[in-house]
Amino acid sequence: MWLKLNLEGMKLELQISNYEPSETEHWDVQWCYVDYHFTFFNCIDYSKSWESVFLACEIEELENNINALLSGKIKKTERMDLTEPDFEFVFYPKCYAQEGENGISVMPKQEIADISIEWEVHLWDDGLTANRFITVLDRQDMIILRDYLRLVMGSLNAESIEIQELIKSGKIVL
Repeated sequence: MWLKLNLEGMKLELQISNYEPSETEHWDVQWCYVDYHFTFFNCIDYSKSWESVFLACEIEELENNINALLSGKIKKTERMDLTEPDFEFVFYPKCYAQEGENGISVMPKQEIADISIEWEVHLWDDGLTANRFITVLDRQDMIILRDYLRLVMGSLNAESIEIQELIKSGKIVL
């Protein structure tokens, strides 16, 4: 099953296969295989097929981190590095403006930025390079990615209301 998102012009297609719930003893050999394709107009066209990008425990950690960010439990910027260096994720909580000169509050707490995730994609060319690009997921994109991960992990199924809506909208293709 594929996840298809349009992240403000960056088109993402993602398929995660071979997921099994992680085990405490053998977590380091439980690889999921990933097909992905990022395209941005005529600038970026980057894809990989059947790559061991995520460990099962990293799929679980990503879903947990997205859920924590959505529920307001992440209060400061956090980074999630994977065992394989293909992707990194940076989780940004809501940002507020409230302080004037000398740290004195001049107005009630005002939200100036909602939560977001930066998805860093590190580029390969016969090996890892120093090059990368970043795309950003807003709140709605996070919910879709979280629900896709839940479908991959089996905590949601294709008959779930959330997944049915994503299938109808073309964001998940079985």
